[in-house]
Amino acid sequence: MDTNNASFQEWVRTQINAREWSLQETAQRSGVDASNVGMLLSGKIHQPTLRMATRLCKAFGLSLPQVLASWLGRTHVSALQRADETSLPSTVTTVNDVHNLIAWAHTNWEQTCDQLAVMLNGVGSPLQAAQQQVQLEDEHCFIGPEDRLVFNVRAVEKLFSDSHPLLDYPHTFPLYAILSIYRERGVLLLNDARQYLRLLLAMPAEGEPRRRGQRHLLTLSPAKLSNLQAGKGERVLLNDLLLLDEQLGQHGQLLGMYWDAFEFQEWLRSYQQPEEKRRVLFGPWKDDIELAVQFLLLCRWLHLAELKPDQCFCY
Repeated sequence: MDTNNASFQEWVRTQINAREWSLQETAQRSGVDASNVGMLLSGKIHQPTLRMATRLCKAFGLSLPQVLASWLGRTHVSALQRADETSLPSTVTTVNDVHNLIAWAHTNWEQTCDQLAVMLNGVGSPLQAAQQQVQLEDEHCFIGPEDRLVFNVRAVEKLFSDSHPLLDYPHTFPLYAILSIYRERGVLLLNDARQYLRLLLAMPAEGEPRRRGQRHLLTLSPAKLSNLQAGKGERVLLNDLLLLDEQLGQHGQLLGMYWDAFEFQEWLRSYQQPEEKRRVLFGPWKDDIELAVQFLLLCRWLHLAELKPDQCFCY
């Protein structure tokens, strides 16, 4: 990272002063605790987390390309390769799709289960393991043509209400698919960004032996690199991602994926229904966040099965 550029702390102070916000107003608008904002501005927080950064920048009304241009004077090259927000293609799952799913589940529980059962059956073999994990009974599924496991609506209810997760993130999900979702402005999970980073690091650098990845080219410590790939989201640091993005020649693309994933998490948290309203939902969902995440995991598995979510799910 270019040390000639202003620190994030100085840049945030400039943005707050330009809007004539107080510490309390900044906290209220961003959702960042006032004490943390104060510690950032005083320099007690030297390494802001990505969650803090995305919250503050959203409050400022600035997108990632605008932040990079204003703060570091950089052009977010990968943003130029992304689809126009006004003409999004229908081949990826968007925030609007997730919103429609949650709204549909609240008011049309049985129909939601019907459609999700279609999605489950489109996934296929990975659910063989899920069946063993949650010990589905005969009433939940049956053996169809070619010995294929076929799930019904009761399986949907059990799988989504069970203490075990429905499906893990597919470890074979390809780099090009994640890149396509990002460029077409589809919803990205934090696991998508982590998977992209893992695959990116495994790729040989230009002029390097094919069996050698790119880890040896990085100055980021193994502990920090491991945290970005598998650690808690609250520990992802903005400067670590900036440095890694630069050293891997991503021109803002890697940072953009993590940024989008954190923005989606924030959107889900703001969407979450209060506890008293969740009690009257039709169905066994733990909460709207769990429903959205499981739906997106199904979308990833459907991609591997060469099916589009919109071929299985209609509102």
